[in-house]
Amino acid sequence: MEFCVSDTLQLEIMQPATLLTGHNYVQDYPVESVSVIEMPVEDFVRPNEFVLTTGVGCGDDEQVFKDFVAEIMEGHAACIGIAVGRHVKAIPASVVNYAEERSFPIVEIPWKVRFSDIIHDLLAAMNSRHRLLIMETDTVQQELLSLVLNSANLSAIADFLEEQTDIPVIVVDRRNNLVGQSKDAQELANRWRRTSEAASTTYPPSIISPVSAAIEPMVYRMGQHRFLKVPVRSTNEIQGYLILALPNEVPVDSFLPMERAHLFEHAAAAAALCFLRINLIEETESRLRHDFIWDLIRGEEQPWDTVVAQSKFLGYDLRQHHVCTIASFDNLEALYHEGKYETSVDTWSENILSRIESLFIDTGLMSQRNLITAVQHYQIICFTPMIGGDEQVKSLSNFINQLEQSAENLLPGAVISWGISDGHEGAKSFHISYKEAKAALDVGNHKREPGHRTHFTDVGFHRALLRLAEDKDMQTLVQQVLGRLLGYDRQKGMDLRQTLRIYLRYQGNVSQTSRKLNLHRQTLMYRLRRIESLTGRSLTNPDDLFLLDLTLRLTESMRTTDVDTI
Repeated sequence: MEFCVSDTLQLEIMQPATLLTGHNYVQDYPVESVSVIEMPVEDFVRPNEFVLTTGVGCGDDEQVFKDFVAEIMEGHAACIGIAVGRHVKAIPASVVNYAEERSFPIVEIPWKVRFSDIIHDLLAAMNSRHRLLIMETDTVQQELLSLVLNSANLSAIADFLEEQTDIPVIVVDRRNNLVGQSKDAQELANRWRRTSEAASTTYPPSIISPVSAAIEPMVYRMGQHRFLKVPVRSTNEIQGYLILALPNEVPVDSFLPMERAHLFEHAAAAAALCFLRINLIEETESRLRHDFIWDLIRGEEQPWDTVVAQSKFLGYDLRQHHVCTIASFDNLEALYHEGKYETSVDTWSENILSRIESLFIDTGLMSQRNLITAVQHYQIICFTPMIGGDEQVKSLSNFINQLEQSAENLLPGAVISWGISDGHEGAKSFHISYKEAKAALDVGNHKREPGHRTHFTDVGFHRALLRLAEDKDMQTLVQQVLGRLLGYDRQKGMDLRQTLRIYLRYQGNVSQTSRKLNLHRQTLMYRLRRIESLTGRSLTNPDDLFLLDLTLRLTESMRTTDVDTI
């Protein structure tokens, strides 16, 4: 609803005036100010200004007159009104033709019409239009606020925009997932899906130009299509975008005049409130899921009926056999440093693991598997329903391949190690499955290269240690043998346990142990004597060596089964 040259010509004070040129374009020239200018023009003309002039000094010279008009046009004036009757008897045909060729409006004003009256009435009309725009803006704000307060979704905001502009609108989140659309936006939604999917694999979207400094919408070209993306922000973070299809032949300024820009500004603010509400709900659900899953992992004692009821509320089916798989991202910090991201490593890793977790869930749904997932440190824990009958092992392996591929697509170069449990069912199955997967992962990390897949069925010796680690008498024995050594490590930071582990691995060979630990021989001998003193065991006695090896391995298993510290 901009004030244009056509609106100026409708004023009563302008009725005696005559439009000489630009008849078909007066509605395209906005008027933002008015001034009286005579020669020389220099840089006194403001863009979109209605320029009034008496033409003094150029009425007798057509070339001077044409140069004068040309300079006003170069200043991006909206129009020029020339007073005729005194300094200019008639506007030369060459000047009229020059302006007509460039679709620039020239208005002939009788000398008797005073410029002061034109300026007064024009400013009054512009102010009236501005007040009307403010009233309409207030109405729009109230209607959008009412939608938000009545818990309207993002599609309702898109519908409101379409009703106001007759333009289909879709809403996407920060990951370009469609989260809302107006009633007539199905074709736009389909086009957006096709082009965004293609852009993610073949070519990135290119930013053509910003549109408005107020709301910073950007025009994106993806393939043969152009889209207007209006950012939805809250607390300086992008929550999503309002998307409009921009016809290739339509200039951006014509497609998004100022009143539409204000409308989308208010709509973006309303959408931000919707996103905040959605995020709050999702965060609450996420906390409930997190607490529920970790209660299962810890084996918290609850009536089975209560657990099943909670699982149904969260969309899980605990009646199925589940296998626990732990995906450990071994080189996440290295990938962070290679990417030179602006956020901290903790913030980046939390964000990327959350996105990969969502991809895992989506991948599971495509394979008719409703995953139960949790993120811990640099690991994603997945409880996967077992399907496939006799082909379960092969089916699970193929499914893990799919999970790895989805992670690779988002985070190229990721190295993922897997710990995989047996299949279990029942109230305690999640606690047991997690311990098994964690044990398999720890053994794989200890004995294999990064990127391994280790099944609990492949670590038979460690399974026996797990059973022993749960025995109270064995736990007492570990404390008696290694208790003082472990306490010394915590107090002094010596890591004598690692020294003992390497010494036992190399069967008491001092030279190999010192090379592996990068220690001087005398330093290693000092540590070995300290180990004998703290444990009360001799490193030359076979029975003592066996006992030290056994208790050391049991401490590894005890750490594997400890989920209370998570």
